[in-house]
Amino acid sequence: MQEKRHHICFIMMTLEGGGSERVMVTIMNNIDRKKYKICLLLMQKKGFFLESLRSDIDVVDFKCTQIRYMFPKLVKWLRSEQPDIVFSTIGSLNLCVTICSFFTPRKIKHIARESSIPSIGNQVFRIPAIQNFLYRQLYPSIDRIICQSQFMKADLVENFGISANQIEVNYNPVEVDEIKKKSLLPCPEMNKDEYNLLAVGRLNKIKRFHLLIDSFSLIPDKKVKLTILGIGAQEEPLKKRTRQLGIESRVSFLGFQKNPYRFMKKADALIVTSKYEGYPNVILEANLCGTPAIAFDVPGGINEIIREGMNGILVEDHNINALAQAIQRGQHTDWSEEIMFRMIHERHAKRTILKSYYDLFENLIQLA
Repeated sequence: MQEKRHHICFIMMTLEGGGSERVMVTIMNNIDRKKYKICLLLMQKKGFFLESLRSDIDVVDFKCTQIRYMFPKLVKWLRSEQPDIVFSTIGSLNLCVTICSFFTPRKIKHIARESSIPSIGNQVFRIPAIQNFLYRQLYPSIDRIICQSQFMKADLVENFGISANQIEVNYNPVEVDEIKKKSLLPCPEMNKDEYNLLAVGRLNKIKRFHLLIDSFSLIPDKKVKLTILGIGAQEEPLKKRTRQLGIESRVSFLGFQKNPYRFMKKADALIVTSKYEGYPNVILEANLCGTPAIAFDVPGGINEIIREGMNGILVEDHNINALAQAIQRGQHTDWSEEIMFRMIHERHAKRTILKSYYDLFENLIQLA
């Protein structure tokens, strides 16, 4: 007799290219289909990672331009389908699902994956106090909250009054074999005779690539080049800044890349200048490719990943002079690809992380 499969419904805004989307797709693609039926609800069915989804995942497109339009559709769907578990990610969507849970069967368990540092991330909203209030009032109703770092967990406990027992810290899984395979493809965009710096991410104010560009301008060595991968509203202002500083010939903007790993393999260092980071996958991926990370020591999980001199360098936040000095110091550091690979593989191997999710799913289903 075939064992009953439990139904897990993942809920996301889109599958545009980003760390949260990549992690969720990795989890969905690798869950044991003998035990679980998987479906995905999208606010809008679009994004690069759609083509990475396994074909047996049912995708439902709500065709909503804003989260508030999802409420009636999501409540109706959950009442009709009654999955065992609903798994959402990103704060605003987590709040939406939590509100909907008051109008759906209680047996449906809710897992919310927090993707940022709420006390900082909520500041981008027009009225941050409202978002903070919603977190304090609604997050305690979530059955289990997933954080990617101890810092993120502490933020929820200390600033929002969430019980520590309600939160699990699960580091992000990485597709080791896929990354290694894709990293071996040619990367003619980078010259092996130059010292190549790489930055990857959305070109927005949170990533603070303007600080990277300002710091890069302080490095006199003309053989040091910078490649930036990503798209966003800050692209033109950033290009303008390189022209103002007279370094436009040394900085390349190459847009969104389906395979960033070939750049990571060829690069000599990854530079991270974000205002904050929940748990940056890009550092894990670069380390797997044998590339160290030089990053501002900001709130989040960066300092849980980087070990000074082993897989990267931490720099005082916002100090562009110190960043330039760290980059130059990195040029003369003997980095071990073997050590970097082992550090990341031991903590973030897909099998290890998925085991923790299986345990979580089973525990919640038993409580239903």
